[in-house]
Amino acid sequence: MTQLGKVFVGLILLLSILFFTFSVGVNASHVNTRELAAEYEQQAREAEATNSQLQTLKDNYKTEIEIEQASKRAALAALQTQYEAVEARLLQLEIQAGELRKTLTIAAQTNDSTQKDLRDAADQNRQVRARIEQIKQERDKTLKDLIAVSAEIASLQGVFQSLSERAASMENAG
Repeated sequence: MTQLGKVFVGLILLLSILFFTFSVGVNASHVNTRELAAEYEQQAREAEATNSQLQTLKDNYKTEIEIEQASKRAALAALQTQYEAVEARLLQLEIQAGELRKTLTIAAQTNDSTQKDLRDAADQNRQVRARIEQIKQERDKTLKDLIAVSAEIASLQGVFQSLSERAASMENAG
């Protein structure tokens, strides 16, 4: 064999080893796409199931939140109604307090007037009592004078009668 034949045989051998290595590398790196597709399809189904469950949970939570918000709005409305009722009651009480203050002022003025009238009446009563006491003293004095005059009249009548009897007995005797 000639040199050229040897070179071709060496070149073919070299290229054969190179292609063999390349085919072993390709075979080693070969991936079965059907298995991968089935695996990815299974993962996609699991992800969809998880997504569906999460969507259901999301809808449930959303419904619960809406219910909670509705109950909070109802509670807030009830509290607002109570607040308005308390405000109205407070306003009524303030009006009543104002009326009571007016009544108290009038009562205080009436009380002051009544106390003044009472003081005036007490002064008049003292004056009347003093006048009554004075009249009693004058009456007692007049009564004493009357008793003294009555005693004197009785004494004088006794004297007159005894003088009349003496005069009658003197006329009868004479």
